[in-house]
Amino acid sequence: MSCDRYCYSEMSSDRYCYTEMSCDSECHLPGTVILKCHVTGIVILKCNVTGIVILKCHVTGIVMLKCNVTGIVILKCNVTGIVILKCNVTGIVILKCHVTGIVILKCQVTGIVILKCHVTGIVILKCQVTGIVILKCNVTGIVILKCHVTGIVILKCQVTGIVILKCNMTGIVILKCHVTGNVILKCHVTGIVILKCNVAGIVILKCQVTGIVILKCNVTGIVILKYNVIGIVILKCNVTGIVILKCHVTGIVILKCNVAGIVILKCQVTGIVILKCNVAGIVILKCHVTGIVILKCQVTGIVILKCQVTGIVILKCQVTGIIILKCQVTGIVILKCQLTSIVKLKCHVTGIVILKCNVKGIVILKCQVTGIVKLKCHVTGIVILKCNVTGIVILKYYVTGIVILKCNVTGIVILKCHVTGIVILKCNVTGIVILKCHVTGIVILKCQVTGIVILKCNVTGIVILKCNVTGIVILKCQVTGIVILKCNMTGIVILKYEVTGIVILKCEVTGIVMLKCQVIGIVILKCQVTGIVKLKCQVTGIVILKCHVTGIVILKCQMTGIVILKCQVTGIVILKCHVTGIVILKCQMTGIVILKCHVTSIVKLKCQMTGIVILKCQMTGIIILKCHVTGIVILKCHVTGIVILKCQVRGL
Repeated sequence: MSCDRYCYSEMSSDRYCYTEMSCDSECHLPGTVILKCHVTGIVILKCNVTGIVILKCHVTGIVMLKCNVTGIVILKCNVTGIVILKCNVTGIVILKCHVTGIVILKCQVTGIVILKCHVTGIVILKCQVTGIVILKCNVTGIVILKCHVTGIVILKCQVTGIVILKCNMTGIVILKCHVTGNVILKCHVTGIVILKCNVAGIVILKCQVTGIVILKCNVTGIVILKYNVIGIVILKCNVTGIVILKCHVTGIVILKCNVAGIVILKCQVTGIVILKCNVAGIVILKCHVTGIVILKCQVTGIVILKCQVTGIVILKCQVTGIIILKCQVTGIVILKCQLTSIVKLKCHVTGIVILKCNVKGIVILKCQVTGIVKLKCHVTGIVILKCNVTGIVILKYYVTGIVILKCNVTGIVILKCHVTGIVILKCNVTGIVILKCHVTGIVILKCQVTGIVILKCNVTGIVILKCNVTGIVILKCQVTGIVILKCNMTGIVILKYEVTGIVILKCEVTGIVMLKCQVIGIVILKCQVTGIVKLKCQVTGIVILKCHVTGIVILKCQMTGIVILKCQVTGIVILKCHVTGIVILKCQMTGIVILKCHVTSIVKLKCQMTGIVILKCQMTGIIILKCHVTGIVILKCHVTGIVILKCQVRGL
């Protein structure tokens, strides 16, 4: 049977053929050609189409169109066999097909190609597209696009099978798909790719993007993006499944996502990454950042950042879940967060880390800091800093919760805090620690200090210092609460405070302790002194010294209260005081005690003296000496009051 004999006529514009064998036609079709065929064999059309070609075929064999189309080609086919289109299309090609077999399009498209297909088989598009390609397909099989696109490709598909795009795109690709199967994009994008998808299956993008990629997806399945981005990638997704980004970003990546599933970013970022997400699931960033990463997120789930940051990372988050930062930071990390849950920072910081947070949960910093860490926080929860600090750490926060610092400090740590909760410092300090705090709660310092510790505090609560000091400790405090110093001091401790509460010093002093205080409350020194202790105080309260003195103790005080010295003195004790209150010395002295006092009240010495006691006093009050003297007692006094000596004297 010949196709020329039964299917072709010069007079008719309609061709009807039924064939079970080969039909080979090389024609020029200027009018309308309609082929209503049941093809079990092979149909080959080698045509120059300037008119309209319509194929309404049931194909169980092979249909091959090798056409130059400037007109319209419409295929309304039920394909269980193979349809191959090798066309140069400047017109319109429309495929309305039910494909259970294979459809292959090898076309150069400058016009329009539209596929409205139900695909349970395989559709392959190997096209150079400068025009428009539209796929409106129900895909349960496989769709493969290997295209060079400078025009527009639109995919409006319901995919339960596999869609693969291996394209070089300088034009526009739009995917509006319901995906329960797999969508794979292996593309070089310099144009625009837009994905508006409902993804319950898998979407994989392996792309080199210099243009724009926009994903507006409802993801309950898996989305994997492996691309080199120097353009713009925008993800506006509702994610209950998994989104994985393995990207080299020198352009811009924007994620505006509602995440109840998992988002993983394994990226090398030299450009900008912006995450504006509502995270109830898990967000993991494993990134090398030399550019900018911005997270503006409401986190009720988990956010993990494992990043090497030489650029800028900004977190503006409301966190009720967990944020973990395991970062090597040589750039800048800024956290502006409202935290009701847990934030962990395990970082090597040589750059700058800034935390401006409202903390009701837990913040843990396990960092090696050679750069700058700033915490400007309102803390009602717990903040824990376990840091090796050679740089600068600045804490400016309002603490009603707990702040714990377990740090090795060779740099600078500055705390400017209003503390109504608890602050604990367990630090090895060879650098500088500065506390400028208003304390109504508890501050505990358990430190080994070879550097400098400065406390400029208004204390109405409790401050406890349990320190091994070989450096310098300076306390410039207004104390209405309790200050306790349990220290081993070989360095210098300077206390300049106004005390209306209680100050307790339980110290082993081989260095220098200097107290320049206005005491209305109680100051207790239980010290072993081999160094120097100086008290320059205005005392209206009580000062008690229970000390073993082998060094020097100097009291230059104006006393209207009570000063009690219960000391074992083998060194030197010097009192240069204006006493209107009471001074009591219950001492065992083998060293030297010198009292240069203006006494208008009472001075009592109940001492066992084998050393030297010198009193150079102007007395209008009462001096009582109940002493066992085997050493020397010298009184050079101007007495207008009373001096009572009840002594057992074997010395002078």
